[in-house]
Amino acid sequence: MNKYRSIGIIYSKKEFYDIEKIAKEHGFYILYSSTYFSLLENIINVNPDFLLMDTDLGVYSDIANSFKEYLSDHSVIRFISDNKNFDVCIAGLIKPEEYNSFFIEMNKNIIIREKTKYKISSIEVSSFLKNIGFSTKRVGFNYIKDAIALTINEGGNIKELKKYIFPQIARKYNCSIETIDKNISRIIESTYTPETKIRWSNILSTSTLDKYPPTSKEFITLVIDFLIDKRY
Repeated sequence: MNKYRSIGIIYSKKEFYDIEKIAKEHGFYILYSSTYFSLLENIINVNPDFLLMDTDLGVYSDIANSFKEYLSDHSVIRFISDNKNFDVCIAGLIKPEEYNSFFIEMNKNIIIREKTKYKISSIEVSSFLKNIGFSTKRVGFNYIKDAIALTINEGGNIKELKKYIFPQIARKYNCSIETIDKNISRIIESTYTPETKIRWSNILSTSTLDKYPPTSKEFITLVIDFLIDKRY
């Protein structure tokens, strides 16, 4: 099962080969449970990312909700049916033509969840910045290093950079938010040369760098995406 991203459970007395095939294409391993107690045991043992419940078993929202206390907050409960004439309106029912999009969305959710769990050390960020041309002797080096590490370790939300991240750095170094912002911009601008531009473009896999240095937000976003994505 190591090649699979995660595990899902189908609660049914029959096999859904079409769902199972699509799930495996997207990196999910499927377990089947045909009884209430085997389902409960599997939920507790494997902590599935999703639970697909066959409508033929008559399991609707009330019964599905009884499993929620055993599922993780990220687990998703949906309903499935192989009856093409099934026209009962059930919230959470996945139609055959929606199977692929369901697993695409599941993969996106897992990636987001993994990214928010990822932690990085200041040493790792410092090493990376030096590798792409930044000098530790510049005033803004510690500021940009901390901005990248803090943003990653607090969920990777670059939108919170000036609202939450810069104030934390300012308190650490006993200076103003404006000083942090200004010096990060300056170190990016001074490090941006024709040589480093090529290095940044190659390492960060981007073609967005033009003849002007990126803004603080643009550069930090590129670095954060690279440092997180290289782990997955």
